[in-house]
Amino acid sequence: MIDIESLPITKEAASYAVSFVIPGQAPYLDGHFPGDPLVPAAQLLAWLQVAVARVDPRLNHGGRFDRAKFLHPVRADARLTLEWTPSGNGWSVTACVGESIALRAELHPDGL
Repeated sequence: MIDIESLPITKEAASYAVSFVIPGQAPYLDGHFPGDPLVPAAQLLAWLQVAVARVDPRLNHGGRFDRAKFLHPVRADARLTLEWTPSGNGWSVTACVGESIALRAELHPDGL
């Protein structure tokens, strides 16, 4: 299992990032396209929310994703980089596999 809260965050200017490898035998891959497992979209969103909450406590109890676009599959054993930058009252977030953007969205604290 991946513990997003324990991974080191890198910061460059106003942007933050965390990177890790998707374990090939992770439980969230079970039954999600056997033979060619993909990380479920809900898992990608959950990782992003936890990562951003580490620098924005307004997200500790959840948030709202807007304009989420899933652009590239995320498979087992891939290196995933989560990136977030302040945007208005929330965050512009991406999940990348190598140079490919897998997910792009806006994340806002609940109620804002």
